[in-house]
Amino acid sequence: MTNPLLIARKENTGILRKICSELGTSPREIIGEDWSLTLFLKRDLKNYLYQSHFIFDMSAFKEKGDEFVNLCAGIYYQKSDANIIIYADNCYPGDDVLDKLVHNGVTNIVANYPDVDEKTNISMMAQDLKECITDGLPQKKWRRFDKSFDAFAEAREAALTAEKEKEKPRYSQAKLHIAVVGAQSRMGTTTLALRLAEYFRSRDGESIVVCANKRGIPQLDMMKEFYDGSVQDGIYNINGIDICSPYAEPTKTYNAEIYDFGSTPTSELDFKDFDKVFVVGGTSWNELPMIYTAQQPLNSVNYTVAVNFSDKAAVENNREYLMLNLNEVLVLPFEPDPFSVENYEEIFDKEFTEARRE
Repeated sequence: MTNPLLIARKENTGILRKICSELGTSPREIIGEDWSLTLFLKRDLKNYLYQSHFIFDMSAFKEKGDEFVNLCAGIYYQKSDANIIIYADNCYPGDDVLDKLVHNGVTNIVANYPDVDEKTNISMMAQDLKECITDGLPQKKWRRFDKSFDAFAEAREAALTAEKEKEKPRYSQAKLHIAVVGAQSRMGTTTLALRLAEYFRSRDGESIVVCANKRGIPQLDMMKEFYDGSVQDGIYNINGIDICSPYAEPTKTYNAEIYDFGSTPTSELDFKDFDKVFVVGGTSWNELPMIYTAQQPLNSVNYTVAVNFSDKAAVENNREYLMLNLNEVLVLPFEPDPFSVENYEEIFDKEFTEARRE
């Protein structure tokens, strides 16, 4: 709920009130000049702690410079989640006060734009105020008040990031069949399958997860309900990822089909049509024999062992159980969000080097 408090000079009340009205809210108002922010903090702030925003017209207060900045920062001691908005219609980027406000955590600042006509400046400031009240002023705007901000350094960083992004593998022309199977139940095969699908999707590839484990449709229905997904013609869409049972008939072509076999014994599966197989297990004493057994039928299969809740030391200490094919074992990073791939990108890039298609 948006219920701001507005402290402003009479001259600025109209525009501030108008913007609030356009956002469907009516602020509580304290109108006048030479208000004491010190007195407000000591005597009145406790009566306004439920306000969603504090909109301060900087010119309405008698405190100036460092004193004003320190008092604004002091509000956080009484209300740590305070949304402070500074309306500085007499200031421009490069002003010391705006720089100090930013460095004290106050980034919702509305100030003048140089090198534009008056009408454009008013329009841009009004838009900034709307953003401050709704989602907060974005960094690309408030950083102009930070005097230590180096636009050229940021441009170089952006260029470097763009170059790295360009070098990432793309899968829009790939045709991959991938299997994920667990050495035992509840080892995270579905989570790994979802991460793989999200990875290919983030790299220009259409991907689908085929739920080929024993839980099948009930599992898909549970996931759909939990993640507020949808289903149409047997294809579930959950968090942007297509998932289906082995009996569904997708109407479009996918660049990556990931089959989640759950804990189905590898001896019962035929992997000859798969480009890659992941065998998921663990490194505790009762898990090692199972992951060892799961690898036995896979002599002629391109597979990789992946372990959850482990580390490189445990992998090295149990090489004889984990490295029957002498391949490197993947130690999967812990990530509570099953759809997040940020910590997995480098791992998957390396695993699918040979499958890259530009």
